[in-house]
Amino acid sequence: MSAREEPSEEHDSPADDEHAEHARHGGFVLASGASSGGRLQIPRHAGGVLFEGDNLELFANLPASVADLIVTDPPFFTGLTRVGPPLRRRWSDEEQDAEAPDPHAPAVLDETAEGDEPAVETGDEEAAGERDAHGITRSPGQEEGNGRRRRGFLAFEDCWDSMEDYLAFLRPRLEAMHRLLKPNGSIVVHLDYRTVHEVKLEMDRVFGRDQWINEIIWHYTGGGRSKRYFSRKHDTLLWYARGDRWTFNIDSVRTPYSPTSGYARAGIVAQSGKHYWPHPNGTPFDDVWDIPIVNPLAGERTGYPTQKPEKLLERIVTALSRPGDLVLDPFCGSGTTAAAAARLGRRWIAGDISPQAIAIARRRLKRICGEGRFRESSTEKVKRTVVRRPRKDRPPEPPAAPMHRLARSHGGPARRA
Repeated sequence: MSAREEPSEEHDSPADDEHAEHARHGGFVLASGASSGGRLQIPRHAGGVLFEGDNLELFANLPASVADLIVTDPPFFTGLTRVGPPLRRRWSDEEQDAEAPDPHAPAVLDETAEGDEPAVETGDEEAAGERDAHGITRSPGQEEGNGRRRRGFLAFEDCWDSMEDYLAFLRPRLEAMHRLLKPNGSIVVHLDYRTVHEVKLEMDRVFGRDQWINEIIWHYTGGGRSKRYFSRKHDTLLWYARGDRWTFNIDSVRTPYSPTSGYARAGIVAQSGKHYWPHPNGTPFDDVWDIPIVNPLAGERTGYPTQKPEKLLERIVTALSRPGDLVLDPFCGSGTTAAAAARLGRRWIAGDISPQAIAIARRRLKRICGEGRFRESSTEKVKRTVVRRPRKDRPPEPPAAPMHRLARSHGGPARRA
């Protein structure tokens, strides 16, 4: 391990001690890549780090085997320039923590590509364009690559010249995430139909084909329907384990049985005579999740163009980590993963190269954790925010289930034992 990954005590500074003190008290630190000083203090008990900059630099500033769970939502290679709604005022250079758009204001988004028809409530869904989970609307059969630049803040360019260029961008980041995962850690990568097949092959190479656990389908509705093919109304989440053990809290992700379920009323009796009774909390979710997208009037909406619903991230974090674990999201966008981790008592590290994304995530996390005070540290361009611990407004989680062991079978995916 290099000195960059594990600095000696002579490199420590008062700023480092102050950073650790913030983390100990449940706060979070806002750091930039240009000023991280070659290291990032890992939150010890609560709180997190919000990192602005290229995630390759974030990875280089973290030690190996640090994350219990990585949940990330990389660009989808849509060929679009992702743009958020117009801001009410400009952010000044002195206002690094400038206010993001009001998350409770109705979102008016011009999300149509050139020539598209808006998805409207007409009663005839086929008359409207097809809308994906990000609110991008397109007419049946029309590609998104020719979309026009919309007014508003620039979130990120989701454009590459070819699939090879996109994979060349993503490959070193997957390799770095593999290094950062603990031996019993998990990674979930969120994709859609454009790149999921190619990225799964890359993850097979980086993590190992036998380390694949689940392909989770996030199904959503909204917008219009295609007239030429079955409407594309799902994203794919690829779950891989770092080693042969991982955390899976099955009792925390159950749903009530169907009212017509005979098993729920009386259980079943096997041929051996053993009686199996229903679980009081219901049946575990399977690998197809029906979760609505973030609608324009939702209280959680931030205006960030690719925001995911909190319910989706809360289910992942609850199932695949335990309280106190460290959750990493290197493509954090508006900070949904960090928000879910903070609410559920996990430590977190979130990063994004977009200053607008970081500003939105910072405001969102301050609202979740409680208002605190903002101050600038002695290190140039590093600003830190001290907040109280997350409010305890949720019921306690059930006890964490033991980690499961992976028993390998020749030919075919790994199985649980």
